[in-house]
Amino acid sequence: MAHEMGHRLALGLTRTSEIDDHRVLYLFLYDAWTDLYGRDFADRMVALERRFSNGYDYDGAWRWALSMDRTQRQSRLKW
Repeated sequence: MAHEMGHRLALGLTRTSEIDDHRVLYLFLYDAWTDLYGRDFADRMVALERRFSNGYDYDGAWRWALSMDRTQRQSRLKW
């Protein structure tokens, strides 16, 4: 549910050729899960989402977002 709510919150954020809907979402979703439910929960949710298979590369989007630390992800949201 937080994933879908995050999409709604991210509607006004800028997309680029590098940052699509899921990448922009993943710039803040992991940190929101961590703040709300703890790192173990956030890590379990990421592991689950990485296995989604509907034609989109969820694993790649998560790898991209988590290659940055929290501060770097927040900075990417400020363009």
